[in-house]
Amino acid sequence: MVSEVKSKYPSECYEEYLKKMEKLLIPTDTSRYDGVAYHLSQMREIGLTERFHGYIESVKLKYKKRRRMMEALVRKGL
Repeated sequence: MVSEVKSKYPSECYEEYLKKMEKLLIPTDTSRYDGVAYHLSQMREIGLTERFHGYIESVKLKYKKRRRMMEALVRKGL
């Protein structure tokens, strides 16, 4: 759904991804890390560049000890 409306409502879509990320990042579950990376890459495509860069940096700082998640982010070019 988000992919269909992201060009028309970028802020709203971005907020929906933020909610989803909160749920994905709470547990330390390595099986979710590829999903985290995928959703972050989708957030990047929305186009709110400054906002996204601030968010991705905060995620990297907060979860830097989750090595496998950091590897998944690198694989997605984040």
